[in-house]
Amino acid sequence: MPSAPQFQSEFLRTFAARGAYYDCSGPAELDALFQKERVTAYIGFDCTADSLHVGSLVQIMTLRRFQQAGHRPIVLMGGGTTKVGDPSGSLMLGATPNRTSAARVMLARQSN
Repeated sequence: MPSAPQFQSEFLRTFAARGAYYDCSGPAELDALFQKERVTAYIGFDCTADSLHVGSLVQIMTLRRFQQAGHRPIVLMGGGTTKVGDPSGSLMLGATPNRTSAARVMLARQSN
């Protein structure tokens, strides 16, 4: 595992300290960007499952740290994101419920 660069930006320092950083192309340029301006990042969730899972929590917590460092997170749920995550097409046929409301409640709890 390559060692993490000595990042200067708050988000990347925290990200690396928590073991979430492995490697990227242009780490110095990425660090400079995070120091220079407010960055926007998004995560999209497929809302056909009964609930979010541990993998979702890792992504949500990363966005929360991102927000705490002064950047702009965007969370997408339902709609096209759910349809992309439903390759069977069952959602299009109305066979699978869209659980966007339950996911919104879970995300609201995490953001406080």
